[in-house]
Amino acid sequence: MKILMVSSECYPYAKTGGMADVVGDLVKSLTSMGHEVSVILPFYRDVKNYLNLENINIDKINISIDMKTDSFLFEGSVLKWEVNGCCFYAIQNDRFFDRDFLYGDSGGDYFDNSKRFAFFCQGVVRFIDSFSDYFDIVHCHDWQTGLVPVWLKKGIDTLWGKRRSAFSCRTLLTIHNLAYQGVFDRQEMNFINEKKPFYDYLQMNGKVNFLKGGLLGADSISTVSPQYVKEIQEKALGHGLHRIMILRSQNLWGILNGIDIEHWDSQKDIWITKNFDKDSLSNKEENKNCLYEKMNWEKSDDLLLGMVCRLVTHKGLDLLEEGFDRLMSLSIRFILIGTGDAYWCDFFKRMEKKYHNFRCFLSYEDRLAHQLYSSIDGFLMPSKFEPCGLTQMIAMRYGAIPLVHKIGGLANTVEHWSEKDQSSKGKGFVMQKYDVEDLLINIENMLLLYQDKRKWEVLVRKNMSLDFSWKSAAQKYLALYRYLVTITP
Repeated sequence: MKILMVSSECYPYAKTGGMADVVGDLVKSLTSMGHEVSVILPFYRDVKNYLNLENINIDKINISIDMKTDSFLFEGSVLKWEVNGCCFYAIQNDRFFDRDFLYGDSGGDYFDNSKRFAFFCQGVVRFIDSFSDYFDIVHCHDWQTGLVPVWLKKGIDTLWGKRRSAFSCRTLLTIHNLAYQGVFDRQEMNFINEKKPFYDYLQMNGKVNFLKGGLLGADSISTVSPQYVKEIQEKALGHGLHRIMILRSQNLWGILNGIDIEHWDSQKDIWITKNFDKDSLSNKEENKNCLYEKMNWEKSDDLLLGMVCRLVTHKGLDLLEEGFDRLMSLSIRFILIGTGDAYWCDFFKRMEKKYHNFRCFLSYEDRLAHQLYSSIDGFLMPSKFEPCGLTQMIAMRYGAIPLVHKIGGLANTVEHWSEKDQSSKGKGFVMQKYDVEDLLINIENMLLLYQDKRKWEVLVRKNMSLDFSWKSAAQKYLALYRYLVTITP
């Protein structure tokens, strides 16, 4: 099949969160299965810097992009490079994309994100038009690509001034997090020379909503875990779009993400002190001791907990804040890696000064993350909502026992530990309620199990034996693609 991935992020070129990993890994898996996969994304400064660093040759292809407004003409071009049998394309416009960050800085989102991603989407559709129905599937990701399915369904003015109203490709929109929707004031969209039928797709509560447009325009919708499919059809977790999700429920699919098991492989990881597998767990203990030295900690039998996340409240940080003093009184050490909101950065800096058994690193480094996963005993992920989550899978692959809230993809990947349970899910400690008491009780229960080394190692080995690869997910996406190309528009 000929598949075009449309995304505002793709690892290793541009990344702010897990979506970049998902897109990059899915592309890699589909390509390895013999399919022709192309990727198109904005030509950010990060992309430019990576290509220069890796000395990757870039070609400019003969496609012009423009977007006319009442007072400006925004022009751009399409760039191309190839890596490992996959073609990558990027929409270039330095005014929009040559910036330090992808979506905004410490002061908040960029003021012109509506124009930036409308330009990107319009560029993508004109790129598709120039390829004369070459692609079977156009697979879009999150709100930044939401206008692509709308234009492919409603039509768009071509560069030659004609209205094209029929595209043969089928569209799939994947929701990585429904909380992020691309909502803008209606007047911000006046630069798009479109009539009322176009805006009917986007209109919501007196504003325009890019994600809503994509949800109504796409032939089908997927999200990143089966449990999240159920949750987004409920008012509590539907973020105002639950009625639309119910409306589209016959075309709504939940496909659990995988992880790159070549990148996250404790047996071959070049960034850790000692490689190990489920039959050489003593090497994991050496990694732990090495990390203790870096933290200026003495060797200890304390339970070592880790957490890797964006520092935003819904990751369970409000629960940690409420219970932090009690947590630090337990026989544990705790290391956190994350970037995000200034409030949480300040809070964890203060806690690090207050408690000797806590360390925080407020910038993400891949090497440090690998060293953390290879050393910790337990991994905390008490998220209020979590569409899928990747880090709990990485943690289990590296022999760390997860503690999660029973929500979204966490519910699909982790079950509460039981000696008798033989299911195929990972095992850990599961909070049934989102509250600090449930969190602390589960940490205390984890401590109790940790003291029984035999039972603990049985649990570790079981989790390390699980398959978190992209094989199953890629096959499910292919089945969905094949279904889409058979349906009548």
